[in-house]
Amino acid sequence: MPLWELRKLIKMNKTAALASLYILMAVGLGAWGAHTLKPKIELNDFDNLQTAIKYQFIHGLALLILSLNKDKIKRNIFILSTILLSAGILLFCGSLYLLSVKHLMGIPELAKKIWFVTPLGGLCFMATWLILIISFLKK
Repeated sequence: MPLWELRKLIKMNKTAALASLYILMAVGLGAWGAHTLKPKIELNDFDNLQTAIKYQFIHGLALLILSLNKDKIKRNIFILSTILLSAGILLFCGSLYLLSVKHLMGIPELAKKIWFVTPLGGLCFMATWLILIISFLKK
């Protein structure tokens, strides 16, 4: 689902389900990584995988908490936070997932091509937290 369609999910009050999906995926990818990928990938790649799983789980949980407190947050802050968290998961975690299996996929030069994606996703996470800090301090 493209990021611009997330607005439809938010309007349909499905954000908690989306957050739960992110968490489910993190748990599944964690199990897959530990039991299947670990013996097949380099230690650095496994560290990237673990980082992606951790950040996806944490930010999925943050989105779940936000969705359960939706009525206490301004609508525009909620929508922007949902979009930024989702973008962060897609860009930061997604790029790390790809980088962790680049050798298995036969594309070891991938890091040179997508080097900017991971920090861009990290900036999305940071922007979310900054927006929330400012929002909470204004109340």
